[in-house]
Amino acid sequence: MESVPEWTGYYLPWIGDALRTETWGAGVRLLVLGESHYFGKPEDDRPEATRELIQDAITPGTSPYLYFKMLPEILAGERSLDVDGRAKIWNSIAFENIVQEAADSKTRRPKAGAIERGKPALYQLINYLHPTHVLFVSRRAWDGVTYDKEFRGRLQETFRVDGRREAYELHRGCVGGVTFWMTYILHPTNGHPPPPVSQSSQVVRRLLAKRSAPTAVS
Repeated sequence: MESVPEWTGYYLPWIGDALRTETWGAGVRLLVLGESHYFGKPEDDRPEATRELIQDAITPGTSPYLYFKMLPEILAGERSLDVDGRAKIWNSIAFENIVQEAADSKTRRPKAGAIERGKPALYQLINYLHPTHVLFVSRRAWDGVTYDKEFRGRLQETFRVDGRREAYELHRGCVGGVTFWMTYILHPTNGHPPPPVSQSSQVVRRLLAKRSAPTAVS
């Protein structure tokens, strides 16, 4: 598993072995950003947690968390992927949670200021990976990062998908000298009912359809 040199975060990011191939199209490197981890046992909170949870999702005979099972189905636009199908998707992306500390055990939400405290590691990861496309898997994380002064997200266009009144946004992101397309989907296992997989998959397809460099906006 590839590692970020002198990583400043707590949770080691997942960097798929096929990230730099052309799984998603020529030159596309996809970084997927979750929000935070929720642990039932304090001993489960360790730097390897992210990688271990994803490894569970692609190991035959294990029972993966629903989130890590559903996310590759959303990215692929296919329901009920088998273990090999999930493995192919996970190995073609990088994944990290923005929040670098366990969420509050009672509220199951990030602690006050946790998103802000996680940003330095996020910037480091982007500068290391040079993603061309970034997908947030959390509206709360999107709102907490996109308009950050250093992140410099800039709206490029809005679009709608079936079944949702509110329009989604495609932004130009820029961290250091790295420029990329970015948008968000709703958390796949939250809500009553949770958002349809087909709806989130439409958003992913719209993001990955972008191939030219984002337009600079002053």
